Amino acid sequence: MRDYRVTVPANAEATLNVAGTVIRCIDGTAPFRIRVDGGDTLYFERGLGYAPKAPFQRVTIINEAAAPLHVTLFLGSGGLDDSRLTLAATGLNSRSIRDDSPSIFESVPDVVCAAGTRTLVASALADRAEILIVNTTLSTVRIGDNTCAANDGLVLGANATLCLRTSGAVHCWNPTGAAVSLAVAITRWGV
Repeated sequence: MRDYRVTVPANAEATLNVAGTVIRCIDGTAPFRIRVDGGDTLYFERGLGYAPKAPFQRVTIINEAAAPLHVTLFLGSGGLDDSRLTLAATGLNSRSIRDDSPSIFESVPDVVCAAGTRTLVASALADRAEILIVNTTLSTVRIGDNTCAANDGLVLGANATLCLRTSGAVHCWNPTGAAVSLAVAITRWGV
């Protein structure tokens, strides 16, 4: 595997007679098209890679622009890794980014929301990963924080389910004239 730097004149093509299994565009001054072994053309640009099902013998770079195209391609066999990307963020902690699944599943007693009221469905819980709420009635309610109301919060229709990834308190606004029952379960991170 090696890199090939090519300049393709405006509205022209350049063919590289290189055998391989991997094509990766490392740099390019504009988007372009490629054709592998005389097949169909593919849109290509910086950052894209292609691994055809069968090994190739040649790659044609097609410049459809009115200006010259400067391209650097890695062509050949084998793999190419790029681990240069580093993401930085503020306000992250060990609970912000998790690559594991919550280890505890808990069902809790149904929550009854009286007619025309806002009801606490679940208190804030630091190690809660998700809360699952099922509206077991034929009425529509709103789910949100402690300010949810008639036009505020997520709509949870009749017999609908909502899964929220939150450790904060969750409330229900019941605009109907009858009590509404919600089935609730939570997932928590283990110790």
